[in-house]
Amino acid sequence: MGESDARPDNPGHLYAYCDEATFKAAAGQTHAVGALLTDAPVTQELVDSALDRLRSVGSSDSRDIATLERGYFHASEDSKNAHSVLCTEINNRIEGEFFYDGTRNEPSVLVRHARVPDEEAHLSVMFQGALIHLTQHARALTLTIEGRAGFNERTATRVVEALYDGMEAQLWKQPNIPCMFPMYSLAVRGKDDPGLQVVDFLLWATNRTNQDPPRTDWYDRIEKLLSDRVSFEGSPEMSGGFILKRMVRKQLVKYPDEALPVQDVANQDEILEAVCLIERTAREVAKLDLPSHVGHYKDEVRSTFVQLDQDAASLSVDSFRRLASHYVRLFDTLPIFSSEDASDPDGWRRALLARRLASALLARNPWTLRQIDTFILFRREHFQSNPDWFGR
Repeated sequence: MGESDARPDNPGHLYAYCDEATFKAAAGQTHAVGALLTDAPVTQELVDSALDRLRSVGSSDSRDIATLERGYFHASEDSKNAHSVLCTEINNRIEGEFFYDGTRNEPSVLVRHARVPDEEAHLSVMFQGALIHLTQHARALTLTIEGRAGFNERTATRVVEALYDGMEAQLWKQPNIPCMFPMYSLAVRGKDDPGLQVVDFLLWATNRTNQDPPRTDWYDRIEKLLSDRVSFEGSPEMSGGFILKRMVRKQLVKYPDEALPVQDVANQDEILEAVCLIERTAREVAKLDLPSHVGHYKDEVRSTFVQLDQDAASLSVDSFRRLASHYVRLFDTLPIFSSEDASDPDGWRRALLARRLASALLARNPWTLRQIDTFILFRREHFQSNPDWFGR
């Protein structure tokens, strides 16, 4: 990647709608989070068409009258008539992927099983489980959530950042897998948001299948291209999802076969080479005209180097962790290497080795932290005399 390079904008935008629900049943309760990913926003037109269908039924059911008066659908309060017209519009109009992550049993049981401190933390874990599929996409994302006392924009930001932090720290154990960290913006909306009405129905229909006995009527009415469900005997946890019409467009990332599997660092020379590569790459990124889907990283990378270069020979473990995070998050999302670079397997091997080392540092791997101390001393000794080693 040269200093004058600029990657083309990643086309399109991704939309995610996320909601949570507790479904009470005789055997306990199902608590789940659902996320709908689409290439296009869910519009009011879908809701208006469903309401027109419901109005044409001419029902005297008090629930139908209430739905029409409030002007939006809420699955747990709506009638079969309302479920039917909304399901029809979803089948006709929605293209995308729905994912859910949840648990069965009482909250106290869920907390103990998942080894998280409280119910709010467990909710965050489930949101991360539903949203982990975002890391398969590099496109800029708008995430819409329902505003409520227990889950708001600040909470959602913490959830997504915790997901990103966890993913970047896991890649040293799974170094052969691409992982994206898309730019996202949050939109906090009410129950009347069209996308939230759709995900509310999809999640409600899915939750009913986990009752005892299962009630699959509305889940079966949803027209699914593909579906899957995952649960383990003796565990209250469950997850799954389905595709509506077609999958969301993905930016395919494939590492050259010649560069795989990614090896671990073998000696101190490889460590020094890898960490120099991380700093050089981050400095090059800071000079690029970055495309919109990663444009937010430019100021972050520049800010890191402003701090580092104020005292040119300084480098702390914390400041290098920031560099490591920039490298990991941009590696596939920019991407730093592209398919045109496949003719350089040695360069790929070095870059992937550096990504693995960066991830191990972010995971606070004790051995890696000790080796970084060696690099800090190395950098102080050579920063002025060999600036090209560090991309200066």
